[in-house]
Amino acid sequence: MMIARSAFGPGQARQLVPALQNGFTTDLSDSELYERLRLLWQMRDDIAIHVRDIIILGQARCEPPGAVLLELLELAQQFATYTD
Repeated sequence: MMIARSAFGPGQARQLVPALQNGFTTDLSDSELYERLRLLWQMRDDIAIHVRDIIILGQARCEPPGAVLLELLELAQQFATYTD
């Protein structure tokens, strides 16, 4: 998740694979690790878009900030459940 939150892009994922293979013990092949990094990068964009949509809709509906925050926290909880 730390990698997904960083500023790396899909083109840099291939460059990260050797460093990750050297620094960590994993049974994943280079191509499997690359695909997982690529998926994390795509998830980062999807989550950022979803967060933005929640905030914009909350403002458009004139919802109180607490209601918008609650919806964002629910999204974070769902995401945490999927990544455990």
